[in-house]
Amino acid sequence: MRRAHLPVGDTAILISCLYLTSAPAQPAAGRLAEEFGPRRVFVAGIVLVFTAGVVGSSAHSLTALIVARVLIGAGTSAGYPAAMLLIRRRAEQAGHEAPPRGCSADC
Repeated sequence: MRRAHLPVGDTAILISCLYLTSAPAQPAAGRLAEEFGPRRVFVAGIVLVFTAGVVGSSAHSLTALIVARVLIGAGTSAGYPAAMLLIRRRAEQAGHEAPPRGCSADC
């Protein structure tokens, strides 16, 4: 395993950039899922996460690792809103006003 020998303060950037990317990316992904379709947004998120893995695994600098973390933040943020939109649309197609909540007390 290769070590970068970076100061702790510099590596804290890796954590921060992921969260700072995810915060605006989730609502943006939800909007994009409504505009372009949830499957497209979900697949785009998967591609971003895959790209981040390639960038991160071949990184030789802190900058490359930061780019990888930003891509991970954006890619993983696409999953939840796209999935929720898919579930909501399936419920509407089945004639439900809202998605089923799971097992009731009668189960």
